[in-house]
Amino acid sequence: MMSVPPDPRKLPPQALDALRFLAAREDGTASADAIMAGTGLTAIGLGKGIRRLVTGRYVAMTMPGTYALTALGQEAAQALRAAEPTPASVHSRRLSVFVPCELAVGAPALLRAGFDPPDRDQPPLGGAVPVILRLHAPDCDISPSEQPVTVPLDAPGGPVRFRVTPHQEGTLRLRLEVLAAGGAETPGPAGGIYFDLGVAPFPTPACAEFQALGATVALPPGGRVSW
Repeated sequence: MMSVPPDPRKLPPQALDALRFLAAREDGTASADAIMAGTGLTAIGLGKGIRRLVTGRYVAMTMPGTYALTALGQEAAQALRAAEPTPASVHSRRLSVFVPCELAVGAPALLRAGFDPPDRDQPPLGGAVPVILRLHAPDCDISPSEQPVTVPLDAPGGPVRFRVTPHQEGTLRLRLEVLAAGGAETPGPAGGIYFDLGVAPFPTPACAEFQALGATVALPPGGRVSW
């Protein structure tokens, strides 16, 4: 039988997201749609992650589009949990996003994003954390596509602005990624938020109304973003 690698964290981020999600299910089984909805992965991202999990025998496809943890996958998930920081050592911040309630084809819309101040019960950070916010949206012009943000010790970080211009009506899925900067050559993924917005053929009153969305991102006290 293939043995568990000494460090499951060497799997790509998409595979780790899917592995964690399946491990949290009571029966360790979920459809591709459920995994994407629960992790925020795109179809392409999920495909990359699932391929690694299947070839590594962590996951098996029980029927078309449905995946289940194997015994090896359960062991890997346990090893991953044991290697991750305990909740007491993790500093969490809420990533807040302000977006219109609806978009319109060809009409630029403003999206603002930033980090809330920490809750009182959060462990202290070891220093300010530099991150990059990167926005993804199909069939849209996005300017800029990414923005640097520094998360201070005890104050809000940001906000920064993105301008989004959709080209097709319907339902648009936007994904705002948090990338660890930290001077690394290639920023690493740290989490983020995805959400759906309706796109009307012409501007509507809802295009002038804004809503607040949010997700929690974990920042270790050492000042490095955890994915």
